[in-house]
Amino acid sequence: MTFETSPGKSFRYSEEGYRFLQFVLEQRFGWSLNDLAKLVVFNRLSMKDTSFVREPRFEGHFAIANGRGDDSKNLASDVSKTFITNAKDYAHFMWPVMMNYGTLNLMTCTSYFLPEVRVHSPMILEPPHPGDHPAIPKNLSWCLGWGTYQIPRNRAYFLGHQHQGIECYVTIFGYPYSTAVSIFLIGNVQHSVTARILREIVGEIETPLMWLGFE
Repeated sequence: MTFETSPGKSFRYSEEGYRFLQFVLEQRFGWSLNDLAKLVVFNRLSMKDTSFVREPRFEGHFAIANGRGDDSKNLASDVSKTFITNAKDYAHFMWPVMMNYGTLNLMTCTSYFLPEVRVHSPMILEPPHPGDHPAIPKNLSWCLGWGTYQIPRNRAYFLGHQHQGIECYVTIFGYPYSTAVSIFLIGNVQHSVTARILREIVGEIETPLMWLGFE
C-alpha cells in the first residue's frame, strides 16, 4: 500500500484512516472497536442507540427513505462505512466534548480540535485545487475526524453527509455562540433543508454546506 501524499500534507476524502484506526486499536487491546467505544464513550455519555455494528435491538427502528430498500441490512463491522446513531445520541456526544465535562483530558481535547491539514478541495469529494473557491469556508481545515473553519471571533467544527434524501449534519460553534446542533433528516425533498434549519437556530453564520454538497 502506498500513500498519494505524506500524512498531514494534503486533504483528500478517504475512508482508509478509519480502517487503520480500527485495526490498530483491536490489535492493541484485543477487543472489537465497538466494544471499546461502548466502554469509553457510548455508555459514559448515555448513547444508548449508537453502535458500529447492527444489533438485534435496532430491528424495526431504522429510518428509511421513501421508495428505497432497507440499506441497513448491508451494515457490517467496517467502521469506515458503518455508524448507527440518531440525533439525540449524537448530541449527547457533542455537548460534553465541546464543554470538556470530564470526558477528555486537556491534551486529548486540544489535539481533537487542532487543525491538522488545510483543505484546498473545491468540494469534499474532489481533489485539491490551488486558489480560492466560493464553496470553501474561510481557513477550512481538517482535524482528527472533524472539519473546522473560521467564523467571527472563533472557529466552528462540523461533520456532514447528504445522499439520496438522507441528510446528517452536526456542528459546534465556539464562544461567543457556544452552540451545538445535530440534524438528521430523511425525505424526498429536492433541495437540502439543513441550511434553513441552521439559519433558524444560529442565524446567518457561514457554513460548509455548499462544500459538502448540500446546496
